Amino acid sequence: MKKVIISSITVLILILSFLFDKELISFIANNRLELLNPIFIILSIDYFLAIILALLTLFLLYKEKNKVIPFVSSIIVTYLVIAILKILIARVRPDVITLIETTTYSMPSRHAALAFMPLAFIQNKKFRIIYIILAILISFSRLYNGLHFLSDLIIGSLIGYFIGLFFYKLEEKYQISKN
Repeated sequence: MKKVIISSITVLILILSFLFDKELISFIANNRLELLNPIFIILSIDYFLAIILALLTLFLLYKEKNKVIPFVSSIIVTYLVIAILKILIARVRPDVITLIETTTYSMPSRHAALAFMPLAFIQNKKFRIIYIILAILISFSRLYNGLHFLSDLIIGSLIGYFIGLFFYKLEEKYQISKN
């Protein structure tokens, strides 16, 4: 029952995000706070996300060596799936003043996908909550900086999470790293 409720809420939020994408991005772009700009720019930079993923990989190497191959595979597959979907969907980025320049299409968000992909691998509840907050901030930074619509972020985060979950479950079931 819990999964049905969560799925229903997710679908509802996704539908609502498509309905209010343009209004929301315009509202955020027109109400940015100068004080927050540098923070959200840093959170939105590719190198920041790469450092987070590298640190998580090192942590897994130290704590759970059998999860490293599925984790790195998840990163690669997520990156490739998002790249292919961006070309196929070809959604133009929001027409607002951006704080960061980019040249690729908008949907789905690669940053959101890569930020949420590790969640399946993080089992410690306290660290998981902290990481969820970080993933939300990384994703929101893309909206704040005028680079994505909310629906891009929701779809990207779902794709990333489910790819991570797929590789995590694959390792759990077949213990590929031990063979």
